[in-house]
Amino acid sequence: MSVIFTQGATTVTLTRGPIFPYTPQTDKYQLIGRTAGNTIIVQELATQDSVYTFRFANVSDSDYADLYSFWNTTIDGANETFTFTDPDASAHTARWMNGWKWEQTSEGRWAGEVTLRYE
Repeated sequence: MSVIFTQGATTVTLTRGPIFPYTPQTDKYQLIGRTAGNTIIVQELATQDSVYTFRFANVSDSDYADLYSFWNTTIDGANETFTFTDPDASAHTARWMNGWKWEQTSEGRWAGEVTLRYE
């Protein structure tokens, strides 16, 4: 149940897959208003987003360092898209949407969240 982050020649594989539950979220960007005659008017502002939050635990020091380097240098936070291969081996073009907040939970082990927007 590993996951893979890839951009160009750089690939990071987390050998420990995400823990359940995965948290999908879909947003529609709409402006909603009401006329004087009490009619609802809806204006689509942008396309619908699919955002997924994956939680990880017991990530090794080396996987943690590789993922941090990928986030910080390769994709520069949310600046670049990349290919994310999920636990079901489905590949998605994704953008990293959250910052970096991971905790060291024991000697050589880390836990944190990754929020991705599928594009």
